[in-house]
Amino acid sequence: MENQPRKELVVSAIENGTVLDHIPAKSVFQVMKILNLDNIENQVLFGTNLDSKKFGKKDL
Repeated sequence: MENQPRKELVVSAIENGTVLDHIPAKSVFQVMKILNLDNIENQVLFGTNLDSKKFGKKDL
């Protein structure tokens, strides 16, 4: 397998909102449902199975 360049997710700063970081991998959809984020019209950004130095994989 060739060495592939590391890909990083760049997210612009938020003006008014909340960031939930270090959600256990594969749990983001459960968190979204609990917070009723699956029924809102505002922008929502989520990431799943992201690389984490501390946890191996995480959701955001």
